[in-house]
Amino acid sequence: MGSGFCYCKKTLCKETTTQQHTTEVNVFEKMEDKEDNPKKINIIKAEIENVTIPNIQEEKKDILKTRNYLGLPQKQNFNKKIENNNNEINEQETKVKVYKSSQDLIHIDDHLKLPMSSENNESLNFNSINGSEFSQSIIEPSPKFVRKSFKSATGLDQTLLDKKLKNVEKNLPVSTESLILHQKGDFNKDYQILKKIGKGPFGAVYKAKNIHSKNIVALKSVKKDKKNKDNELNFENQMNILKQLHHPNIVKIHGFYSNEKYYQIITEFCKKGELFKYIKRSFTEKQLAIIFYQILSGLAFLHDKKIVHKNIKLKNIMVMEKERDINTNETYLWIKIIDFHTAEIFHQDKKEIHIYNSYYISPEGIHNKYTEKSDLWSVGVILHLALTGKIPFDGKTDDEIYYKIENTSYNDLDPRLLAHSPEVRDLLDKLLQKDENKRISAIEALNHKWFEAYGGRALFNNFRPEEVQHYITNLCTYSCESKLSQLVLAFLVHNMPESNSTYIILKLFRYFNSSGNCKLTKEELVKGLHYYRNEEQINKIVDELFLLLDGNNTGYIEFEEFYRACEDKNHILTKENIWYAFKFLDDKNTNTLDVQTLMRAFDAKPNKMLEAVFNKTLNKGGCNTKGVITVNEFEEILLKSLEKE
Repeated sequence: MGSGFCYCKKTLCKETTTQQHTTEVNVFEKMEDKEDNPKKINIIKAEIENVTIPNIQEEKKDILKTRNYLGLPQKQNFNKKIENNNNEINEQETKVKVYKSSQDLIHIDDHLKLPMSSENNESLNFNSINGSEFSQSIIEPSPKFVRKSFKSATGLDQTLLDKKLKNVEKNLPVSTESLILHQKGDFNKDYQILKKIGKGPFGAVYKAKNIHSKNIVALKSVKKDKKNKDNELNFENQMNILKQLHHPNIVKIHGFYSNEKYYQIITEFCKKGELFKYIKRSFTEKQLAIIFYQILSGLAFLHDKKIVHKNIKLKNIMVMEKERDINTNETYLWIKIIDFHTAEIFHQDKKEIHIYNSYYISPEGIHNKYTEKSDLWSVGVILHLALTGKIPFDGKTDDEIYYKIENTSYNDLDPRLLAHSPEVRDLLDKLLQKDENKRISAIEALNHKWFEAYGGRALFNNFRPEEVQHYITNLCTYSCESKLSQLVLAFLVHNMPESNSTYIILKLFRYFNSSGNCKLTKEELVKGLHYYRNEEQINKIVDELFLLLDGNNTGYIEFEEFYRACEDKNHILTKENIWYAFKFLDDKNTNTLDVQTLMRAFDAKPNKMLEAVFNKTLNKGGCNTKGVITVNEFEEILLKSLEKE
């Protein structure tokens, strides 16, 4: 545009033929009609949504855009408009709870980047402009004025505000990693030692009880190496890795503690003990296939995250539960991989480490050249032991064992081995391949013909339709949009002991997860639900589930996320569990929760809009004038979110 400028539709600049000017005039005309026809407001807002608020020091044409954007009247009726707005402020304030504090409105000022000035100025005064020059006598709007007139001036009413806050909340990630804490100090404030259940070269393992939840856990205590200055950093790095391991065949980590002398690692308690005491029994190949399918599934998950266990052995595979097949009456074992070579943190020498896993070490591992294929060799050793009752490479000393591992082959003509199927012997041969480049990978092993022939996945299809129908209904109707409720469910599911419903839901999850990697994709879920819902509904249901459950935006659903949707919420949100979650969130031990508490729980950086989201959440529980809620109000918020479902 040229030097001319239009203040209203009656006073046009010289260059009225430009497209930009025409657009501005059209929008301006509609803005003046706003009072006569309120129904046009939304249309007008949509048209001016793309108008960026200009710098107020630029040419006068930009003032028109600013006034249009904010929904402000023009000069001749501006003061009268403000007077009417100010008379309506008190009534409007009661309608928008989240605006009750001036901080919320200050944030909106910042969000829109409105110009600020002295508290003495109560109005806007735009002086005449000669050409493209902007008069220096412009008086900017004061913070006080903007706060008073913001809602009516901008049209940012409660509906629009709720929409903005809902989008902020929707994009807030819910991550189990943020709920696994490393706490400084004594663990005794949270856990009670019951008895010692194991001892190793680097520490002891205890059976313990959580004082708040009464859940039984395993507590591993490791003595610090004071000579190692990198001890603390190495420990933190290792724990950050362990936080990522959410898989049904990997032991769950609940938290970490450290003091001057020890590190403590809290994990779930595997109540049936080590696989070592079961392996000498006479298992059918189907029973073995189910055990080894779970081991390989856990390793495939680890290797996908570029993590090498390095210490796979019978004593590091625990039995969580036993289950009897409803058709064959055979007993199957649910297993967990434990002990992710935390001893590596402390830089012990090779000989000391190898004393405890010499039988399981791979040829390349002897020379400290571990890769993910080293774990597969160890699985081969365990499989050989399960099939024959013997270690494939035995010896009286470590050196003798190492020599045999590198220079001899296992006896593939052993009669006890020949008594088994060609399929399992083929898998064993691929696992005990000395050349790591030719050795089978975990994901390749999961697809081996032995599992197809002897039903490694059969257990996961082994459920009655009436057993899972209820959980499928819960899955398809899951609609927990409250991020606080999602966070509490994530915390409780991660820390609850496994139950019968856990294993039924796990079967369903594994049935859907045809790849076996425990990363349930949209395609797999759509295919699985095809048998339970009509085709038109499935895609919409799955899209909504991924929005709600894929809290860390990985593109897939992990088992714990799947379980949160399937399990009955009344089973998870018991009064005792709600109290446990409240005490966990109350990290300052004040017996209350406030906005800052929730910010820390979500591991979120300070953010005014996010604070508004949490203020709104707390208001649902009837927070007091200090902006805090008690455990009873916390329970009310969670139960209200269930009622909406």
